[in-house]
Formats: sequence, structure tokens, C-alpha cells
Amino acid sequence: MCMKSVTFRNLRTSLGIVFVICSLFQYSGAQTTGVASIPEDKSNFHIFMLMGQSNMEGGSSVDGEMDTETNSRILKLNKSGFWEVAKDPITNNYDVAVGPGLEFAKKLVAEDPDITVGLIPMAIGATTISFWSKPGYMYYLSVSNANWARQFGVLKGILWHQGEHDSFNVVDAYSYEEDLKALIDQMRIDLQDPYLPFMMGGLTESTYEFTQAPLRGIVGGALKTVAVEFPQCAYISSLDVPFIEGNEIHFSSDGQREMGRRYADAYLTITGFWTQKGKTWLDEGVTEEADGWKFNPELGAYYDEFFPIINHKQLGWLKVSIDSANVVHLDSPFIGKYRIMKDDLFEEAIYIQSEEIIDPEAPLLGTAIYVSLLREPGDQYAFYDHAVEAYIDRLPGMTVIEDTWDLNSMVEAEYYQAQLAAQYLRNEVAADQNYWSQMRWFVDNVVYHRNYTNYIGWEGYHYSDENETGNLRTFWMDKFYERLYYIDDYVIQAQVDFQNATNVLLSQ
Repeated sequence: MCMKSVTFRNLRTSLGIVFVICSLFQYSGAQTTGVASIPEDKSNFHIFMLMGQSNMEGGSSVDGEMDTETNSRILKLNKSGFWEVAKDPITNNYDVAVGPGLEFAKKLVAEDPDITVGLIPMAIGATTISFWSKPGYMYYLSVSNANWARQFGVLKGILWHQGEHDSFNVVDAYSYEEDLKALIDQMRIDLQDPYLPFMMGGLTESTYEFTQAPLRGIVGGALKTVAVEFPQCAYISSLDVPFIEGNEIHFSSDGQREMGRRYADAYLTITGFWTQKGKTWLDEGVTEEADGWKFNPELGAYYDEFFPIINHKQLGWLKVSIDSANVVHLDSPFIGKYRIMKDDLFEEAIYIQSEEIIDPEAPLLGTAIYVSLLREPGDQYAFYDHAVEAYIDRLPGMTVIEDTWDLNSMVEAEYYQAQLAAQYLRNEVAADQNYWSQMRWFVDNVVYHRNYTNYIGWEGYHYSDENETGNLRTFWMDKFYERLYYIDDYVIQAQVDFQNATNVLLSQ
């Protein structure tokens, strides 16, 4: 394997109980009919459950026209238990309703022409999270519907919009975070899928939060925290999403459709779709290297089959992705996460900013650096090494990677992080915390740091070789392989610990 030195350029409860009880029998024995066409290849039928309360139903959100335009690739499960071509209302609880589900599905099928989306409406207005939690009736109905749907396609995720009702009670509001974690984790255990995406919509952003239901801030904060702390979860911001005048806890029809698009963006980000689109973008104009690497001359980036990890001269190995707004996100084990994006106010301008953000609605941290894609190298505002180096200079304790010794520091940092992740997993197993999906996350972290260590090791090997540093290469490789040996032990330990925890949880 040959590593490259690169220059970074231009990186651009209103549902009746009668229906609830009947639906258990209808769903459990339902079969498809000629009403809708389901793909023969199950992998192309992507099924999503719509859970929560009134904002997921959409029964309070009709201040405009419903969308009655149909698409044969968007289906819903009707109240008779059959798949039908979807149109508003998606919920089976109202004849007039606009929720986020239809717009969510429309964006998914527009992005991927090979799939059909199936929506299972479950939401019930004015319900608390305890109504959905195990061992409640709706919990078992949700799991039953999910398992039943799998005979036709693949369960791809859960859209969750709930929390308004819990914000009226102090105990409910302050326990919401742990209750939500427990719900997500238990569903993943019972569905045997630790990676099942769970997308959580934010409550409406209105003065109602402060005047009528101040505990909404507690619930809203819990939704954001769970999205950050739990793997394969996402918080869907409701910032600037319109709500109904005089009914501020419910989104308007336009607001519901905007939330649907945001749900779709969140799902595509979780599943790596935008990363793959980023790779397609990166592949444009590449040259194939003799050693199997690809080089993009416009972006100055080298990468191989292990994309989305690329190599950069100053910053080392980076994990790169691109989102629906064409913002490039970079994750470095050495300096953390940051983003590179264009500024709409200035033609061909780019900003580099840190991305250590817990609250997705908080302003970006760090100092913006204005650079231009149009200026030549040497110009102080050109998007060349100057921009990257200027950014690095503003990071505490960060210097440009100069030699093998800097790479050695990176290996030591990765060794420590792998050790830490393995220990966190062991502590959680020992404490019997039962956060199964989070345990899986710790295993993934150990493997992630192991892979980074391997990349850094090869970088150091070729650096010492190219610079004819003699015995330094032998010393470097001996030390590198020693650390990699111990990290591999941590990988095995983590995998065994997780499997043991899984056996216990699935037997309960």
C-alpha cells in the first residue's frame, strides 16, 4: 500500500380504543392484494413505522390542502391491514390529516429510483411515552407489526414524534430521556437489530413553550441528548418550521411537509447515503493510480476502497461525508470534527468551522476562515494550504504533522481510545445497564480506532522509507505492531463481551 502526500484544495389519543384492539387482529393476519404492487425483491421494499402522537398523525395540521397525488412506489398499510398506494391522510385515524410521512417517502423514492417505501401509521394523539413503552400494549403491537412487515420487505427505521404530552407533568418530563433510551434499546433488542435507525422530531419552536408548557424545554433537550448519545439516532430540528397560528403545539400542513423532508435527510445521513453521494461526487475526474488508489486533482484528495477515509497532508487520515446541503463534514482522530461549507453571501467562498456541537440547533463553534476558490496559491485568501494551516493554528495544541514522531503520537492516542472504548463496554456489561445498542456502539468504536491505527501505521512506514531514515523504519514498525497487537486484543474482548451481553438480553 502506498500513501500519498496531498494538498487540500477546493474541498467543497385521539384514536379510538375499538380501532386499536381491532387493528391487532387485522395487522397480524393481513395479506397483500392487488391494491398495491410490492417489489419482488424484498430488499427494495423499505418499510418505516410512524410512531408517536398528534404531530405524527397530522390530524390537527390541516390548514391547507392535502396531497392526493399518488406514486405507485409509496405505499401505506391501511386500517384493513392491506398495502395500498399512499396519499394524504397517511394516518388511519382521520379522514383529513397531513403528517410528515408522505413527504418523507417522496424524498426517499426521488433519491433512490430502485426502492418502494412502505409506511405503517401507528401514531395516536395525546399519548405519553409510557403508552408506547414495554410492557405496554402499543409496544407489543409495534413490535408485532414490525415483524409482520418483514415478510414483505426490510424494516428500515422508525419515525418518532412524541413528547408534547409528557411536558405537562414534572415527573414525566424529567424521566423522558431515560424512558426514550429504554424504548429505543428495547425495540432494538426485540427486533434483534442494534442498528435500526430511530429519528426523533423536535417539538414546535414557539412561545407556547415558555407560557403554557415550560417543561417542553426539558423534553426537547432530552430528544437532542438521546440523538447525540445513542447510536443510529437523529434529532430532526423544528427550527423555523411553521406551526398553526393559535394552535402552537401543532405544525401547519407546510410545516409537516418540511419536517418530512428533514426526517428523510436525517435518515439518509444515518444510513450513509450522503456519504455515498459524496463519493460519487469525489469520483468525478479522478485518475487511477497504479497501486489501486484514486486521486482527485480538483480536491487534492487520495483514497482507496476504504472510503470514506481519505488521506490529507497536514491533517492525516480523515473520515469524510457530505450532507444534503452539500456541507462537507470531516472527522479526524487527531483534531476532532469540523465542517467545510460555502457561504451563500460570497461567490465561491468557503468557511472552515469546528463541529463539536451537542445541540444541533446551536450556532457553530470556532472562528470562521474566509477563503476563496478563485484565488491563486500564495494569496492569503486562497483555498490552499494557507486555509488549512490557518485553521490548525487556531486549534489549541495542534501543529502540522511533521514527521514519524507526530504519527507515533497519533498511534498512542488511538491505542488509548480503543482501550477506553473496550473498558466502557466491560463496565456497562458488568453494571447490567441493558443499553444493548450502546454496547454495540462501543464495539464499533474499538474497531474504528483499530482501523485508524492501521492507516497511521502504514503512513509512518512509508514516511520513514521515503525519507531514508534507516533504523527509524524498523523502530517504527516494531512499536506500531506492538500497539496494533494489543488493540486487536481489545477488539476480540469487546466482541466477546457484547455477544455475552446479547445472549443474556435475548434470553430475558
